[in-house]
Order: sequence, then structure tokens, then C-alpha cells
Amino acid sequence: MLAAGLLPRGPARAAVAYPATIAAMQVAHERETRVYYRYGEFGRKAKQDGYFGIAYLFTAFAASELIHATNFGKILARLDVELVPVAKGRRRSARRART
Repeated sequence: MLAAGLLPRGPARAAVAYPATIAAMQVAHERETRVYYRYGEFGRKAKQDGYFGIAYLFTAFAASELIHATNFGKILARLDVELVPVAKGRRRSARRART
């Protein structure tokens, strides 16, 4: 760890001083984004199957997960952390490839 007087100022300081916190926020951003996609898919399927109330519920859940992901993204951006785009169906494709 660098001495306190040698730490950079501003967002760069946070990246150096709190790498574990930033890593946790990156994971949270990715998970919230994936859950947003998943709930959106559940909502579309429920609507397609005629379960409009359930579709509305999953659409609301998806909206809240998007808000969470956006908030994590904004914080990470203020800390000058590069956000990696989250693939929409990566895990699902990996599961299908295994079966």
C-alpha cells in the first residue's frame, strides 16, 4: 500500500485505496444487469402465455433491477472504473452448450 501522502487525489485514489469495494461493486453491477435481462424474459414469456398480471410483476422487478444496475454503473463511472458490457444471454448459451 502506498503512503497516504503518495496516494493520488480524487476518483483514482478510491481505486487504489479500495480495490475490494470496487470489485464488489463491479460484480453487483453485472449481477443486477443479468437479473434485469432475466426478469424481462420472464415478463415477456408470461405475457405471451396470457398471464398479464405476472408479466406486469416481472416487468416491475426488471425496472427496479435496472435502476440498481444503473446506480452501480454511475458510481463506478465517477470512480473512473471502466464498465464491461454484460452479454445478454451468455450464461444461458453456456448451459445449452453443456447439455
